[in-house]
Amino acid sequence: PTSVPTNTPTPSAEPITPELTPEPTPTPASGDMAVHFLDVGQGLAIFAQSGGQNLIYDGGDRDTSRFVVSYLQQQNVETIDYLISSHYDADHLNGLIGCLNAFDVENVICADYEHDSQTYQSFVNTANQKGLTLQHPTVGTEFTFGTGKFTVLAPSSIDSGDSNDNSVAIKLENGQNSF
Repeated sequence: PTSVPTNTPTPSAEPITPELTPEPTPTPASGDMAVHFLDVGQGLAIFAQSGGQNLIYDGGDRDTSRFVVSYLQQQNVETIDYLISSHYDADHLNGLIGCLNAFDVENVICADYEHDSQTYQSFVNTANQKGLTLQHPTVGTEFTFGTGKFTVLAPSSIDSGDSNDNSVAIKLENGQNSF
């Protein structure tokens, strides 16, 4: 069984501000994997737990960084085993900088290119200050994650014209379930 909690947007003409006090969800049972899709508005943030390990894939923008960190704290996260940046646009990267500052991080996975933004420089500098090496795995590289695994699907090459085309994409698997 896979848990997929989400924040359900309410119809409104007003912009939606993420809650800063999310409800904790139960820790997955042995053999289970929980995948949480966090509502960060523009951008992306996905959190997974399995076998006592934690993975965050993207972290949303600056406006939602505190929400992402708070959400992980509510899930009793102390260590992030895999922090994955799809690419270096601010609406994916800022929350990861917050996670680097708030948690012990074991592995940082990201695309092998440089971005000309202050956000990218902050990400690199924060990882370096924490003594972390930015890993740039090739397509097909597999990582064990809790009771499952994930495989790097992209990028197979780097395009200097569009950072979205350089995104690290993964397939997360646990038993018969995959994301």
